[in-house]
Amino acid sequence: MFFTITKLKPINAEWVRHKVLNVPPYLSYDNQTACLNLDSFDVVSKIPVGSIRSFNVVDNVMWVSIGI
Repeated sequence: MFFTITKLKPINAEWVRHKVLNVPPYLSYDNQTACLNLDSFDVVSKIPVGSIRSFNVVDNVMWVSIGI
């Protein structure tokens, strides 16, 4: 899942973005784009069949919908 980071609070500096948003293997950051690698999470990678259908964030919780 990819996110474009346009502004980071409280300090909007590129070196801070790179330091905070670069957490291999879960999250990588390059050129204002953060990439969340869902395959690196054990719960998602243990699903033997199917594909990811949708994502929702509700009350700071990410819901991943899997289609079989």
